Amino acid sequence: MQTNINMPDDSCERLGRRLARYALIAGGVGAASATDASAGIVGNSVVTPFGLNESVQIDLNGDGEIDFEIDHDRAQLNGADIDFLQIDKNDQVGLALPGVDFPDAGPVGINDDHGYLTDISGNYPTALSAGDTIGLGSSGLFEFQESSSYVGGGTTIRANRLIDEDAGQLDADAGTLTTLPGGAAGWTGLNGDVGYVGLAIDFNGGSDALSYGWVGVRITNEADATGEVVGFAYNDVPGEPILAGQVPEPSSLLIAGAAALALFGRRTLGRTRGRRV
Repeated sequence: MQTNINMPDDSCERLGRRLARYALIAGGVGAASATDASAGIVGNSVVTPFGLNESVQIDLNGDGEIDFEIDHDRAQLNGADIDFLQIDKNDQVGLALPGVDFPDAGPVGINDDHGYLTDISGNYPTALSAGDTIGLGSSGLFEFQESSSYVGGGTTIRANRLIDEDAGQLDADAGTLTTLPGGAAGWTGLNGDVGYVGLAIDFNGGSDALSYGWVGVRITNEADATGEVVGFAYNDVPGEPILAGQVPEPSSLLIAGAAALALFGRRTLGRTRGRRV
């Protein structure tokens, strides 16, 4: 015969309050574990789309200072639209480009050493695949090439672009000597797959040990060079590498708390079986 469980209203309320309290405790355990596990991978998996002339700011370590920025800009060349998608950094004043502006986010001196992973000096940022090593053991080198005097030669270079439909034409039209970046950026033809920019940064300004990280970008409209940032992360142990797409492991304490909450609920509900009104 089927047993109906009909609990008095006050019992339901007491059970609800106890479960709510336990959930709060379990949540507190999870929050504490996230704070305590300070050594290792720190990340953000929020997906943030960007459209025409929009940007997504990247604060790797959550200190309120923007470290990098994925920036889209559109300009006009001979009456036609040309699109740019690039990564900016927060340690120098951005270079003015005729017809379009690529501003960096802050003054000189904040997070002085920034870099992205590229194949050869002066090349575009490499579109890494998930699992590629960033940091010790990386293939390539870290640099940031957005300069009005590339290697001291007085020529302008903007190699920090993921997608570059200009190829130096705006600079040339303005009478500015231009060095064209080398290499294939690899950010087109991904067919919706995520590409990763490998990052290096010195959070302490002058420390020898860089921290390594990534930002994931999915191009959803190649014609407009628009898409979405799918997340970012870094290894908060300076000098330690990170894999492209690597995210923090789930906290064992949080898992334990959730399991305990489930067990508590089963035991409490089990004690109510057999009650009838």
